[in-house]
Amino acid sequence: MIIAAARLELFLPETHSLKEKRQILKRIMGRTSEKFGVNVAEVEFQDLWQRAALGFAVVGSDGGVLSSLVDRMIESIESMDLARITDRRTDLIEF
Repeated sequence: MIIAAARLELFLPETHSLKEKRQILKRIMGRTSEKFGVNVAEVEFQDLWQRAALGFAVVGSDGGVLSSLVDRMIESIESMDLARITDRRTDLIEF
């Protein structure tokens, strides 16, 4: 069994309030969940209005397939053009 976990730091230059940030993150997380069937959570910077960190994980038996899926998810988030990814970390954990 392998877990592929990802953490993305985002910069949201067009937001001017926490309410606007939440609306954008809701769109990003909703579209990602719908398209890939995963849960995405805001994991850090909840009180900052132009910065966010999202986390998600997928489980499977093939590390290559999981890495590819995570890469496609990140590309999809980038292509939404709602936020800029400033840092990303992905880990494969085998157990």
